[in-house]
Formats: sequence, structure tokens, C-alpha cells
Amino acid sequence: MRILHVYTSPSFSGAEAYSVDLARLQSQTHDVTYFAKAASPLAQHVKSTTSLRLTTTPPDFSNFDVIVLHSTQELKSQWIRILKSRFATNRPKIVVYTHIWISHPKNDPLHAVIYSLVDEIWCSSQGSKATLERLIPISGQKIHVIRYGREIEELKASFPSREEARSKLGVPQDALVIGTLGRIDKGKGSVELLEAVTDLMQTRPDLHLLMIGPPTSSDPKAIALDQKLSETVESLNPSLKKRITKIGRLENGSRYLRAFDLFILATYKENFALTLLEAQLAGVPSLATNSGGSPDLVQPLATGWLFLPGSTDSLRQTLLQALSEQDRWSTFASQAKTRVEAEFSFPSVLRSIDDRMGDLLAHR
Repeated sequence: MRILHVYTSPSFSGAEAYSVDLARLQSQTHDVTYFAKAASPLAQHVKSTTSLRLTTTPPDFSNFDVIVLHSTQELKSQWIRILKSRFATNRPKIVVYTHIWISHPKNDPLHAVIYSLVDEIWCSSQGSKATLERLIPISGQKIHVIRYGREIEELKASFPSREEARSKLGVPQDALVIGTLGRIDKGKGSVELLEAVTDLMQTRPDLHLLMIGPPTSSDPKAIALDQKLSETVESLNPSLKKRITKIGRLENGSRYLRAFDLFILATYKENFALTLLEAQLAGVPSLATNSGGSPDLVQPLATGWLFLPGSTDSLRQTLLQALSEQDRWSTFASQAKTRVEAEFSFPSVLRSIDDRMGDLLAHR
């Protein structure tokens, strides 16, 4: 199967990295080409970390069987090539794989024309699928959930022990460590997390807050928020301040997830958070917002706790509940890890993708 992955993003974050991982693994069984902008961080990542065939010159779409666009923005930037390919003898199938949460309706006539060129939309969670069915002008039968995956055994082998992780990060070995790993951003719930945990610290001297992640480098608002959070920590009384570890960019930060006793994902809406999946694989019980893709991973009374997005009070109350149910932590962590290993491995994900592509080509 000849597959072209298209992602002309000028930036580089988790979504871009995941698209490269997916293309790299598909290239083991299919003829795969990756199209990225010349000199972009994404193109540099492809060159330096993979043996993928990379093109920075816009290719002829009709030379491929399946075109995977990794953003709805690619529909607009590539629509002329897509339109030309519709008249080719070997008409390729067009798939849009959405990695970013869509919040605004796209039901105007222009979007209706653009989306008429699409054969399928892929998304990573049931929450995202329900939202797309409401907001974009395409039949719900063409929208499919393709779960994200990870190279499970390789990732498990990369986790150092709890003691090693804490030593590396400078976190007390005897503390009850809660916190998060991810970008600093308003939509990530960074403010609510800091407020809720520092409030509980007043009566829980065993708590230690660990926040790992930089602000979005291209977003002045995120940079300003990160500075404000740092200033807030500095303004706390010494007894509280010394129990907060705030780390910016950390290479391979997910390796240190075992430093946590509880992992919190306070993001408002997100298609799917790989850090949440990785925390579960590391055996860390987790709390997350009941929005976006998080409920696909965190199941109340089975694998963790859910709280309302954007609510410091809801996060505080749910965290209090989790702290009072410490006898459930090992069970939740074990059940979550077992499910991730069974359902979110890359071999399982690649089989789902091959099935979808096979069905598409069977009806070409």
C-alpha cells in the first residue's frame, strides 16, 4: 500500500511527534512517504530520528493509494492537490486524522465543499467523535475512532524505579507526590491544579506537588502564565514553597512518571493525552477531567477519578476523595495498566488502521 502522510505544521509538539511514530511503524509493512515543510522542526525530526522517506516538495497525490492529512488545516492548504487527485485514474483515498480538539462549527458552504473531498475522518476518542459529528459537515458514518498507541514494552523498559526517578528530579523519597506532566497553558488546567493542591497542602504536610513541562514556546500568553505560576510559588510561605517542584522542559519527561504517587491531568478539552496513557502504563493511579478523550482512559470506580474541567473546587474535592481511598490505588493502577497493554499497543492500533485503509480501498 502506498501511503502519504501530510503534516506541514511549522511547530513541533506531541501531535507532530505521534504522526511521525505512526508513519515510521507503517513503513515496516507499507510504502510510506512523509511530506513536511522544508527546514521545519518537524522535517528535522523526521531526518534525525527515522529512515522515513521524506519529501519537502509537494508531491502528486495521485501517486499514492491513501493520503493521511494530520490536521484539518491541511484540507485548506492542500485542497487543490486533493481536487486534482479526484480525477486521477488511481483515485487516492483522503483521510483526515484530527489530533487537535475542534471547538467551532464548520457547517458553512465553504467547509461543506472542502469536506466533500474527504473519504474519512479519524479521531482518537469517543468524546472527539461526538463533537465532530456535531461540528463538521460530514456523515457520522465517515468518522471513526482510531485509538492512539504506544510501543508498550519499549516504554515500560524506559521507566526508572520510583526511587531513581525521584532522585533525578530532586523530589523527597518519603513524600506523597502528586502532580502533572505537560505544557503550561490555561487550557491545560495549570492554574486550577496549583490552586487545588496548595490549598490541600495546608492540612496535608505529607503532600508534595510536582509540575513538569514548559509553556508553549510560540504562545506569549502561555509564557506569561508560566511566569505568573512561578511567581505564585515564590510568594508562598517557605513551608509550602519547599514542597513544590516546578520543572520546565525535561528531555523524555515521561520516563520519570514513576516519581508520582498520583497523576493529574487537568486539561479542559483534549482529543487524547498520551501522558495519561503513559502514567497508567507506569502504574500510577490517575485523576483527569471528564471531558475530551480522558474518559476513554479513566473509568470511575475502575481505573481512576474524574472531575470537572476548569473547576478548582471540583479538582480539590476529587483529589480529597482519591486521598481518602488510598486502599484502591493499587487496584486502579493495575486495572488501568492491564487495559493499556491490551488495547493501546501499536500493533493493535496498526491493525485497526490497516483494516480501515483496506475497507476504503476495497470501495475505490
